[in-house]
Amino acid sequence: MADFIVPACVWGTAQLGLAYGIANVSGKPTDRVRDEIVTAALGSGYSWFDTAQAYGDSESGLGASFLTSSVVPTVVTKLHPDLDPCDASGIVDAIAGSCRRLGISSLLGVMLHRAEWLDFWELGLREGLLRAQEMGLVSRLGVSVYSPEELDRVLDMPSMTIAQVPLNAWDPRFVNSDVLIRAKEQGVLCFLRSVYLQGLLLMSPDQVGARLPVAREMSVVWHDLCETLRCTPQQLAVRYARRFGCSLVIGVETVTQVHETVTLMEDPMLSEEDFRLVQERLHPLAKKEIVNPVNWSVK
Repeated sequence: MADFIVPACVWGTAQLGLAYGIANVSGKPTDRVRDEIVTAALGSGYSWFDTAQAYGDSESGLGASFLTSSVVPTVVTKLHPDLDPCDASGIVDAIAGSCRRLGISSLLGVMLHRAEWLDFWELGLREGLLRAQEMGLVSRLGVSVYSPEELDRVLDMPSMTIAQVPLNAWDPRFVNSDVLIRAKEQGVLCFLRSVYLQGLLLMSPDQVGARLPVAREMSVVWHDLCETLRCTPQQLAVRYARRFGCSLVIGVETVTQVHETVTLMEDPMLSEEDFRLVQERLHPLAKKEIVNPVNWSVK
C-alpha cells in the first residue's frame, strides 16, 4: 500500500447528510452551507473525510461539493448496514456506487458499519471486499467498532487494516484496555470518533440534564474540570483525545466550526498530570447509559 501522512483531523460528515447529534438544533445544512463547509475544510490543510452510505445523502452531497475544488480529497466510507453481507457482487457494486457518488476513482478505506458483519466473513463478505480491493476501488478494509472487544476481534483478521473507535474524555473503555496500543503495533490505522460524544460534552449541565438526566452529574464534573484546567469544553475534549496518538474524526455543521477545529488541532495536548486528573474525576461516574449512544434514553 502507498505511503501517506495521516492527518491529525478527519472531517466527519454525518451532520452533512442528516440532522445528527444530541446537541443539533439547526438540522441538516443546506446545499450552499455544505459547499461552504467542504470548501473551507479542503482549504484548511486537512483534506480527509469520513462518511457512510447510511448518512443520508452525505456521499452525493460531498461529491457535488468536491467538484468545485482543485484539492483531491481522501475519503473513508462505511457500507450500508441494510446491504446483504453474503452478496459479494452487491458489496462490490455498493463500493463502486460510493466512488461514483463521491466523484472519486478510489477510496482510502471501506469499513463495515457493524462488527457483527464479521460473522459473514466466509459467506461472501470477504470475497466482495477483497474483489473491490483488487479492482482498485479501495485501499484499506476495516470496521467501525463500538467496544474494545470488537476491535480485538478485528485485530485477528489480517485483511482488516483500518478501524474507527469511539473515544472521548467521558469514556473509560479503551483507556482500560491495551487494544489501541496493539492495533497501532499491528499497523492498523485507527481513527477516533465521538470526541464530543455527539455534542454531549459541549452542552451545559442544565441542557444535559434536560435531554439525558443520567449524565447530568458527569456534565457538572466535566465543566468543573474545564474551569480548573482553563479550557473550553471543545479544547479539553480535543486535547484529551489527542493523547492517544490517533487521527480524530471531528464533525462540523458550520464554516466557523471548521476554523475552530483547525485552531484546536494546533493546541498542545494535555499534560500527563492533567490527562490522569480527567480520568480520575470522570471515569468513576461513567455508565453504559452515558458513554454509548445506543443506550441513551433521550427526552
